[in-house]
Formats: sequence, structure tokens, C-alpha cells
Amino acid sequence: MKGRKCTSGLRTSAAVIAVVLVATGCIQRGARFEIKKGTLLAHTMRQAPTGKLGDYESTREYEVADFLPSELISGEGFVVEDTAMILGPLFLYRVNSDEGEYTALGRAMLRRRIDEIRALPLLRELGDYDSYTSAAVDSALDPVDGAKSLVTHPIDTAGRMAQGGKIAVKSTWVSYLTGKSETEDSYFSSLVSVSKYKRKAAAETGVDVYTDNEKVQDELDRVGYAGSSGAWTPSILTLPIGGPFLQAVSTVGYVNNVDEYIEELSPGTLRQLANDELEALGVSADTRYTFLAHPNLSPRMILLITRSAGELEGVQNLDPLLMLACQVRSLEEGLFFQQLIEMLAHYHQQSEPLTGIGFVHDFPVGVTESGGLTVALPVDFVRWTYFSDSVSEQLLAMRDSNDPGAAINVYCTGKFSPRAISRLEERGIAVYDDLDESLKLEY
Repeated sequence: MKGRKCTSGLRTSAAVIAVVLVATGCIQRGARFEIKKGTLLAHTMRQAPTGKLGDYESTREYEVADFLPSELISGEGFVVEDTAMILGPLFLYRVNSDEGEYTALGRAMLRRRIDEIRALPLLRELGDYDSYTSAAVDSALDPVDGAKSLVTHPIDTAGRMAQGGKIAVKSTWVSYLTGKSETEDSYFSSLVSVSKYKRKAAAETGVDVYTDNEKVQDELDRVGYAGSSGAWTPSILTLPIGGPFLQAVSTVGYVNNVDEYIEELSPGTLRQLANDELEALGVSADTRYTFLAHPNLSPRMILLITRSAGELEGVQNLDPLLMLACQVRSLEEGLFFQQLIEMLAHYHQQSEPLTGIGFVHDFPVGVTESGGLTVALPVDFVRWTYFSDSVSEQLLAMRDSNDPGAAINVYCTGKFSPRAISRLEERGIAVYDDLDESLKLEY
């Protein structure tokens, strides 16, 4: 990974870590995986440093122009307010738009909101309100009962299905058993054409069909119902779901075009593919079940995280890494973890192979073949704070317990403050920041 390098000798910004987790809620204080002796997780934890309190940075609001490219500050139909409050290492952006006011925690979420603001007028042009109203009335069947009936009455339903329909029932039943995210359609809707039309409309307008934006979901629902034209009968299931595309799918593997998978495949099918991929990687059944059933991880996030896990094949401790994903409590936290594991996978593939994943304050740290540590931070801005100070000390302790001479490198999509850079350089830490444009992570 190449970015603005703040040379330092190798001991990392663990600090940033605690900031991220405690401030964004990715972990709770005191929460920790059990660390077994003799593993990559084994390391000594030093006492918190006794730095000068006045040396820490406490500014709470910053000019967004100092951190965002111009295209994310203003554009057709939106403008971001001039200043943003910092919450941990993420900015809380305030957006005024033709579609109303929005807030976005972090740059990745800001990108999503801007895409959605631009897509709403396009979605309104699709479909027709009369068809939507009619289809909505005709769909009074309870969604869960509808999904159950297709499994419990195979002679009347699944028995007459083509292969595509069988896959649809299997994958939807998998979703029913394992749970679904809060942004998915009902189980019954996912079996009929409504969900398929929604996915197509989302793909054509450039938004995530599993977004938590209620306005976007309302418009996608309208388009989905209108597109289905009231075709709410089992006969819809005799149509191949996904056509040749689905027949060619075996595992998620190294997916080159995630958006195509999202558009073509139902949530249940995506989960089934993710389960098969993770099983092949040796991830335990308990971890797979917990991960796939997590309500704050959308099918898209699950697919992207699974793809990154596949790119980390052979790296130790994938199980606890995925269990950490199960601690997320919001879409923002899920997005943070998705990008973090994507950064680790990118480093593993493009820079230096990782042999395992270690943890500092339950924050995942890559361990390299040379014994060094790699920290990935998909965040906006890292300041010098007590947490930055403390975690960096603990990273040093982790490194020193394995190989005192090994390097510690920190990679960040956003920026580090000059003071944070200076303090980390004093400890021998190499910082590479401002990587957002070069990495182009999924959001």
C-alpha cells in the first residue's frame, strides 16, 4: 500500500485502535477474547503510559475541506456542512440535500448517503404507484407463513419447481433458520419477483439494496411491487432464478464483481454461498452460524467480508476475527469492519503475506511472515489522545514479546494529525495515511 508515509521505526498506532473501537462501539470496554499461550495472540500488556495530559488533542470540530475531496463536499442536490464533529476517529458529517437532512458517521457512510440522494429522483421515475398499491394489497399473506408453506407443502409448491426455484426455496429457508438482517425483505417477498425487481432497481441507480435509508427502501419497495405487477403466485417460482449466472455459481471465492452477485442472487443464496466458502476455509460451524445470522450484517456485508476472508486463506485465527464482526451493533460498525478486513486482505495479497491475526483491545492486527505487525484503519482522522497513547504502547508490547526488532506499520484511509505522527515516530512507528483514493474500498 502506498500513501503519505510518516516514517517511523516500527511500532504502531495501536492507539488509534482503541479510539476506533470504544468510540464507534465496535467493542465494549473490558470485552476481550481469551488469549492462549503460545499462539499469535499471546503477548504481554504493558501498563498504560503516563503522558502529559496537556499533550493530548481535544479539539472536537474540524473544517471538512481539510479532509474531504471537493466531490464529497458539494454536488448536484447536496452540500455537506462546513464543519464536522469528531467522534473517536470518525467525523459526523451533516448533509443538506433536496431529499432532506442526513447525518453520516465516517467517509464511507457519507459516500453511501450521497449515492442515495442522487438515486432517489431516478427511483421515483421507475414503476407506477397504481401497480404498487394493488400489489401491496394483494400481498396480505403473512411473509413467514408464506415461506414456511413452501417448505412444509412440497407437493403443492416446491415439487413443481424448476432448478432455479428449488435454489430459491433452499436459500430462503436458510435465511429463515439463521435469521436475516434488518434491511432485508420479508422471507416471502424474497421468493417472488418483488425482491428481484428491487435488486435490479438498486443496481441500476447505484445504491445498496440493503441500505438502512428508509426513503430509499420505500422507493425500492414501490418499484419492486410495481415491477412484479401483482404476480404473487407459486408459478413465479417455476422461472429460473438468476438464469445461467446462478447455475455457474459454486462458491463466493474471489468474486470480481460483487455488485453482479448482489443483483442476481437472493439474500438466502448469498448466505448459502458464504457458508460454503467459510466452511472450505475451516471456519467452525458455530462461528459461521453466528456470523451469517447477525442482524447488523447485511447480505452484502457478509459477501464482502467472506470474500476478504477467502483472500486471507491460510492466515491463522480467522474464527476469532469473524466472531469480532459479530459484535457490531450498527450499519456503521459493520461497514467499518468490512473495510478493515478488506484492508488486511489487500495487504496480505499485495504487500507482505500475513501468517495470523493478533488482537490488541480486541482490535485485529495482522502478523507478518517477518514477525512485524500491520494495523489497518478505515477511519477519517487519528489524533493523539490517551487511547492512541495507550494502545500504541500495548502494540509495542505485543511486538516485543515476539520479535523486538520487527516492524510495525499502520495504514489509514484518512489522516493522522501532525502531533500523532510525531509521537508515533518517536516510538518507531511507520504510518501510511491518506489511502482512501488509492485503495478504493467497497462501501
